[in-house]
Amino acid sequence: MATVDFVGVTKAFSGHVAVKALNLHIDDGEFMVLVGPSGCGKTTTLRILAGLEEPTEGDILIDSVKVNGVPPRSRDIAMVFQSYALYPHMTAYDNMAFGLRMRKVPGHEIAKRVEDVASLLGLRMLLQRKPRQLSGGERQRVALGRAIVRKPRAFLLDEPLSNLDAKLRVQTRIELQRLHRSLNATFIYVTHDQVEAMTMGDRIAVMNDGHLEQVDTPKELYDHPRTLFVASFIGSPSMNLIRAKVLERATVLIGSYHVRLPIPVSQNEVIVGIRPEAFKIGSSDQANLEMRVDIVETLGSDQYVYGLVDGESVVVRTDPMLRVQQGEKIGLIVPSNKVHVFDPSTGRRLN
Repeated sequence: MATVDFVGVTKAFSGHVAVKALNLHIDDGEFMVLVGPSGCGKTTTLRILAGLEEPTEGDILIDSVKVNGVPPRSRDIAMVFQSYALYPHMTAYDNMAFGLRMRKVPGHEIAKRVEDVASLLGLRMLLQRKPRQLSGGERQRVALGRAIVRKPRAFLLDEPLSNLDAKLRVQTRIELQRLHRSLNATFIYVTHDQVEAMTMGDRIAVMNDGHLEQVDTPKELYDHPRTLFVASFIGSPSMNLIRAKVLERATVLIGSYHVRLPIPVSQNEVIVGIRPEAFKIGSSDQANLEMRVDIVETLGSDQYVYGLVDGESVVVRTDPMLRVQQGEKIGLIVPSNKVHVFDPSTGRRLN
C-alpha cells in the first residue's frame, strides 16, 4: 500500500505537451480512476508513475519519497495492461510465477503465493493452461494474478477491460472492486469509459488535453461539475448544455421561453446545464419549455426522448410508461434548483 503524489508534473514529446502541470494526491488504499477521452494524457500519467516515462518537469512521490529516475522494477508497483501481455508459451501458473522467479523468491514461497492468488481469482483449475486455451476474461485474471503475487505497493491498471465483451466487462468490474476491497491496496485505474469510472472509483480524476479538470467523488462530479467539459463528459446521456440570454439577474431566455436560475448572474449570456432526468413532463400551461419529439429510445427501465427546443437539441429521461411519438410536442418543467450555470467564456461553473 502506498500514497502517490504528482507534483507539477509535465510531459512533452517533440513539442507536444501530453501532461500539463499535474498536481494530484492519491491516498493509501484508494481506488483512483483517471478518465478522459483518447489523447487526454491519462495513460502517459500512468506510464510516468510506473517509470516507463520520465517527466519533463515536476516530481513523482511514492510514500512521500521522490522516485524520479528510479527504474521501474525498483518502484515496487505492478502494471496491468490492456493487451494482457502474457507469455504465450507459458502456462497460467508460469506466467504468474515469472516475476517472482526473476526476483529470486524461493520456490516454496512462489508456489504458496500463486496458489493463494489463484484461489482468490478463481483460477485454480486453469493454472496448467496456456493463454490460447483461456477466454479473454480468464487471461485478464491471469494478468491480474501476475501483478497480485508480487505484493506491490500500488496497482496500475491501463484500460484492462477494453478487450472484453459488454457482459464480461460488467462481471470483471465487480470482481475488481471486490479484489480492491480484499487487498486494501492502492489502485490507479485508467479508462476512457465514464461508466467504469463512476461505478468503480473512490475518486475520479477527469483529464482533458493534458489538464486535470476536476478530481472528486463520483457523486460530486455528477452533481457539481466544475467545468463544461466535466458536465458534458460525465453522465450518459450527457448533460444538456444550452446557450441562453440573461433577461434579469436570475432569469434567462432559451429561445422564446423563460427559465429561472438558482443564482443571480452578472453576464449577458450563460450556458445552462440540465441533466436528462431533471426535467418533468407537464401540461403546456405549467411548462417552462416545449419540445418537439424526434427520437424515442425505450430501454426497459428507462425511456430517453430526443428532440428540439427552439432549435436546440435536448434529451429527456422519462417514465417508460409515458407514450410519446415522433413529431409530438411535450411540455417540459425545469426546476430552478436542478439548473447548472456556466460561464461561456471560461467554461467554469457559476453556481
